[in-house]
Amino acid sequence: SYVDHDTAFAEGLAFWTQSGVPGIQAEHWAETDEGELRRSVRISTKALFQGGLILVDMALVPWGCGVWPAVWLLGYDAPWPYAGEIDIVEGIQAMTSKHTPAGCALDQTPGLFTGTVANTNCDSTEGNSGCSIVSPSNTSFGMPFNDLGGGLFACLWDKSGIRMYNWMRADIPQDIKSEQPNTTSWETPVATWSSSTCDPYAFFHPQQIVLNVNLCGDWAGGNYGSYPYCPGTCSSYITNPHNLNNTVMLINSIKVFQMEGAPIVTEQALTANNQTGAGGYVRRLPSSGYRTSTRADMEVMLFLISALSMALGPLRTH
Repeated sequence: SYVDHDTAFAEGLAFWTQSGVPGIQAEHWAETDEGELRRSVRISTKALFQGGLILVDMALVPWGCGVWPAVWLLGYDAPWPYAGEIDIVEGIQAMTSKHTPAGCALDQTPGLFTGTVANTNCDSTEGNSGCSIVSPSNTSFGMPFNDLGGGLFACLWDKSGIRMYNWMRADIPQDIKSEQPNTTSWETPVATWSSSTCDPYAFFHPQQIVLNVNLCGDWAGGNYGSYPYCPGTCSSYITNPHNLNNTVMLINSIKVFQMEGAPIVTEQALTANNQTGAGGYVRRLPSSGYRTSTRADMEVMLFLISALSMALGPLRTH
């Protein structure tokens, strides 16, 4: 259950490390009854973005049986999925997905991307899981990712389509380190949604950036039995806090670069009417008792100015 801003900081679900790195986590210090909802955090930006380059530098990503972290973009101005959803990274594995209404397809032309196609149907209006591509790197998620110091995920969104990249800490290109990204010098993307089969502006309206740590749920819970190393059921496994030592997400920075000459979206997300997404309805934990809600007005808003680093600048594309 996602808690509000004050509760998140009071209970340590949203925090800064001693070195000043912002983090969120799911509650994992008390034993619960099976079916009882653990407290967690979902952060959504008020700023909206349509196009550009989004760089997400992660120091630590949650992982483990039943643990479902995500950094993603969610269309604001229409009910899901009609304004689109772009998953930059989500786990139970390092996967990126797109959720749209009918009409957006995944171009599988050889050489467009290096990842493995998991699902080709982007139409999520009938409950489909969206079109997904899995990173070929075995260190792009989970314990290997964390043990190597984390890394960086990039979402490049322009008239050519939407492309995804990921690098381990030691492999981050110098142009990114110097905050002068030159996308033409990068290697083949991990994932590509080409404009030839999916218009990146017609299917993806202005988007919020969203971060959350979920437990079980439709995906991690629904696929729990397919992982032989995960014992029992998801709902029973997460009752034991000792099974949830890796539910912490640490974000070094999130930086957004605007295309030169492209208009900046000035509208802000002032309501939470459409903030559902592929994960389903948002569950809210009020001050007393449990209830469910289809609105996300309970979501934590860590201000990007203070909690996450936001940089708006020109993107070098030639």
